[in-house]
Amino acid sequence: MEIVMYYLQLFRPVPILSYCALFYTLLVLLGLPELGSRALAAGISGFSPSSGPIGTTVTIDGSGFKDVSSVQFGGGNVSFTQTSDSTITATINSNAETGKITVKASSGSLTSSNSFTVTIAKPSISSFSPAGGPPETKVVVKGANFEGVQSFKIGNVYLPFTYDSSSQLTATTKVGNVTGKITITTSGGSVTSSNTFTSDPPSITSITPLQGSAYPATDITIKGINLSGIGGVAFGKGYAERWEYISHNELRTQVPCTASTGKVTIDTFAGKITSYNDFTVPDAGVPSDVPQRIACVKEPLTPPDGFTAITYWGQAIVDTSKTGEATVEIDYMKLWCTINGTEKLLADDQGSVYGHLYVRSGWYSIRETEPMPYTYNAQNDSVVLKLSQHPDKIFHWYMNTPRASWSPQDTVSGCRVEGRMKISGPALVQLGADWWVDAYAPWNGAQVNNREMGYTNWYRQSPDWRVIDLP
Repeated sequence: MEIVMYYLQLFRPVPILSYCALFYTLLVLLGLPELGSRALAAGISGFSPSSGPIGTTVTIDGSGFKDVSSVQFGGGNVSFTQTSDSTITATINSNAETGKITVKASSGSLTSSNSFTVTIAKPSISSFSPAGGPPETKVVVKGANFEGVQSFKIGNVYLPFTYDSSSQLTATTKVGNVTGKITITTSGGSVTSSNTFTSDPPSITSITPLQGSAYPATDITIKGINLSGIGGVAFGKGYAERWEYISHNELRTQVPCTASTGKVTIDTFAGKITSYNDFTVPDAGVPSDVPQRIACVKEPLTPPDGFTAITYWGQAIVDTSKTGEATVEIDYMKLWCTINGTEKLLADDQGSVYGHLYVRSGWYSIRETEPMPYTYNAQNDSVVLKLSQHPDKIFHWYMNTPRASWSPQDTVSGCRVEGRMKISGPALVQLGADWWVDAYAPWNGAQVNNREMGYTNWYRQSPDWRVIDLP
């Protein structure tokens, strides 16, 4: 029995570590103790965690970590601290790559059997400033993990940005409606701010000058904030025919023929915006129902292609807001044009006038109702219009057919109108001229057989005779 037990003890399993110890003992007996120490120190037994973004602390376990010169993750060097011969603490930085861990020590290069995975941390936003502003505002966003940033947007508007650091980005706002939460997207994901950035709405800050006319046309500079998506610029009731967009802070335009004293209004992407101050045109005292309130001359002073005739015209109304007898006494109406380089008098109507009364309500919305009445003044060889007898009508006089005309081959320019008259009481008078297709063409709707050449301002009561010119 004792013999059996002896053999069982002799052949029982021996732990691996015991074999290692036995191997180390043999090396010592052979006079190679240093080689034995290296045999026990050769390896990385493990590390944790197995993955993480930049900034992650990784603990590496093993043995033989003596005189460590570098630690690499996937070939990229990282910072480390050797806490003992069996433990190293490393920090993932931008050099790290997904791959195996290599520790270079005096015993050689030790490589892990498993790989560490470098992940991308999701970005975060801690604050941004300012909370709002006009176009081109620099918005500074602070947070973390902004590496690999792909896009920056406010609301639905993507903005250009600069990468300042992993904890700061700076974006520049655009023109228009740039309002909403801030969203930053990196390769690690997206983050949206809890607060909202608000862009300044469109506004008018100044108008220079604050008064003007359509003839000669006054150049107007409008300055403001976020002037974008411009659909129109109005002076009182009249919209400008055109405008020039200089920047989101400036527009340039001219006073239109349809302008009236009042606010300047701009149609923008955010709706209509209105000036604080009134813009003034020379329409003081002109009743509100009058659409042609200020002088207007269509440049150049040449007839449209295919038009071979012209007529002067005048119109007079009563300013019903005032009392008194409104009369207009007309001495003459004259019309000149330069034809083939020579100015010619085409009409000289002295002491006579032709025209009709028109319904004032709706301003010519109803055609002629009756011939225009007048009284001949033999002493002055003039005609007198008694406006107060028809305060609800427009007294409209013009050349009877045939109109002044020329050959289609002629070159015509520089046409002008002159009228001498006396305006009394609450009467208002305006003179103008129209191009016509020919000397006999009938009126066939606005801007069909005729085109406007232009018209003057409205003239009020004067104690003496006065001459009104166009232009």
